[in-house]
Amino acid sequence: MIACDQCRDWFHPKCVGLTAAATKNLSEYLCPICAASKGAAFNLPSGLQYTTALPTIEVLEGLLEASEDIGCEPDGLEHLKEAIQGYTRLHACGMDAITGARIAESSPNDPVALIHAVKNSDAVPLASVSGITKLVKAFTGLEINSSAVIKSLTTYISQFGWRGKALAVLKEQHKPPTMRILAKLRREAQAVGFKKTDTEDPVFRALISR
Repeated sequence: MIACDQCRDWFHPKCVGLTAAATKNLSEYLCPICAASKGAAFNLPSGLQYTTALPTIEVLEGLLEASEDIGCEPDGLEHLKEAIQGYTRLHACGMDAITGARIAESSPNDPVALIHAVKNSDAVPLASVSGITKLVKAFTGLEINSSAVIKSLTTYISQFGWRGKALAVLKEQHKPPTMRILAKLRREAQAVGFKKTDTEDPVFRALISR
């Protein structure tokens, strides 16, 4: 077993794409989700996914609706209702977290003004990354296909981590970033889901304007 040095959760090496031999040479380990919070692109290892096909929430809701239409109460109906309710609550929390965590679109475009706004909490994400990370882990444990919402949440986590790295570069007034550093940040931005047309995020907007 190997422990994540950030969230302290334990994983089977094989489940996170590592060999037992490789773990012996690691001085520090971050699980895929915590690595994403540092700006890395996220890919859910196959070992953390169910190996059998999972039903979507739409399929389960359809089954529940059908059972109600025909007045049937099959075995496991209460479990089905609880599963749907649990997924719905988690999904609402996840979407609310992402919506609330976005940096305000009205944040200034100028890097200096942007840094000032961040320091004064005018553009600070409202939801904690640790909270969203817990939601992702909860979704990976559900016996419902949650790939779409996991992708949305982990994309936010990765972009949050990238944003922190980019802000650190942009705020260096005494040592302007080189073209090489800016190009690297742009490549990393694309890797975590940003597109050239994404101008709503003020940090990304400030970077591509350099």
